Amino acid sequence: MDIKKKTSTVKLKVTDKLLQSELMHRQLLQGLPAATYTCDSKGRITFFNAAAAALWGREPKIGVDLWCGSWKIFKTDGTPLPLDTCPMGIALREGRAVYGEEIVVERPNGERRNVLPHPRPIFDTEGHVVAAVNMLVDITDLKRVDQALRESEIRFRTVANTAPVLIWMADRNRHCTFINKGWLDFTGRTQEEELENGWMQSIHPEDVQNCMHIYSTSFESRKNFYMEYRLRRHSGDYRWIASRGEPRYMPDGTFEGYIGSCTDIHDVKLNSAVLEQRISERTQALNDAISQLERSNLELAQFAYVVTHDLQEPLRKVKTFTDRLMVKAGRKLATDEKVYLEKVKSSAERMSGLIKDVLHYSILTRSAEPYITTDLNQIAKHVITDFELLITQKKATIELGELPVIDAVHLQMNQLFNNFISNSLKFTSPEVKPVIRISSAGVTAEEIAKFQLQPQKEYVKLSFSDNGIGFSQEYAEQVFEIFQRLNGIDEYPGTGIGLALCKKIIVNHRGTVHAESTPGKGAAFHIMLPVKQF
Repeated sequence: MDIKKKTSTVKLKVTDKLLQSELMHRQLLQGLPAATYTCDSKGRITFFNAAAAALWGREPKIGVDLWCGSWKIFKTDGTPLPLDTCPMGIALREGRAVYGEEIVVERPNGERRNVLPHPRPIFDTEGHVVAAVNMLVDITDLKRVDQALRESEIRFRTVANTAPVLIWMADRNRHCTFINKGWLDFTGRTQEEELENGWMQSIHPEDVQNCMHIYSTSFESRKNFYMEYRLRRHSGDYRWIASRGEPRYMPDGTFEGYIGSCTDIHDVKLNSAVLEQRISERTQALNDAISQLERSNLELAQFAYVVTHDLQEPLRKVKTFTDRLMVKAGRKLATDEKVYLEKVKSSAERMSGLIKDVLHYSILTRSAEPYITTDLNQIAKHVITDFELLITQKKATIELGELPVIDAVHLQMNQLFNNFISNSLKFTSPEVKPVIRISSAGVTAEEIAKFQLQPQKEYVKLSFSDNGIGFSQEYAEQVFEIFQRLNGIDEYPGTGIGLALCKKIIVNHRGTVHAESTPGKGAAFHIMLPVKQF
């Protein structure tokens, strides 16, 4: 009795251990991310994990459904595959593992997945098949990627072979792996002849060394490259080619080689050489013309200086002897005779002023004074001081804002402020007390574009505005022309050179000026000058 109890106890323990072991294996299989299931020797499904159910899109009935839990099975060509002829059925019937037999499973909703089964039979101690286990690998996404790669390769080759340029590819070992149809048509050689280093045979012997140096060093540095060389056509003549290369990398950053294109630049290169020759010839002719113009301008400036300087002496004599005649024969002269002499004297003085202005313009044209740091506030204050008496007489108000410091020719800036202030004091309205405003501001990007200034430079805008008689806007350009007058000389005296001098000074300082005015409402002159000349 004791022996029977012990035997029974041992059997219970063994059975318990077997059940625990089976439970452990089932839990292990259930936790696998790969679709796994088992069948008995008759093909009835005895176990499946959650991954298998997810792949099939359904849960088969244990001990009832046969061979596979899938709704339907197909061959890769779309032909239906009977369930009993699936890889699991073959493994159970033939007692062998089946690998590499791709199938397509269809879910109840009609979705199909590409699967690689891996069924293995399980044998008892006597070698009989008692069951089988199968692991299903879903390769649908891999198939799609592979198909996409194939389609991409086809598209690339189609585009490359129809492109109007020569296209090539090389691997990391510098061996050519692809040549497009354009290259083959150009050279008249086959793909096999051009692959690896065969393409070099079509390069002009004089260009091979330089070409290979650029090619090799670019592979070492893995940078873009550009080179020009002569490539032999199928007709035997050589054509100049421009070749560009771009390094290729895998998504993980691994260097894969180069892809490049070649363009026929033969005609452009020949035309460029002819064009360069013509440009050189025309440049020389232009330089000769500029030199001649500079000599003419210099001679003209010297002539103007000499003429204006020498004309002052006879005018001084005219004024002197006119004064003496008026003093000596003053009482003897009739009224109209005195008027005549006054007109002679006035004309001489006006001519003297005109000559001085022309002299200033001539000097300004050939001036080579250096640009220095100039505080325009000091310039304005000194000029206003010079006009104190006239400002008082006209009861004028000068409103002076904060002005910048710029690179300028000091004397020319003094002349610029003098002329603009003098102009405003001259053209005043008798009914209104004169108000002259001098201000500065920055220059906007729109103004730089509008007046074609250099965008890389910083500019300031000076504004001289008044409430004088003004002028019609249609004359805004004319007022800066030499000897141009908009008013009668008897009413508003002057030589007509003042604003022309101003414009010349502004041009000398690489700036621009424009006027805005309305008759009876004053005028404003806006000057834009660079802060730094160099």
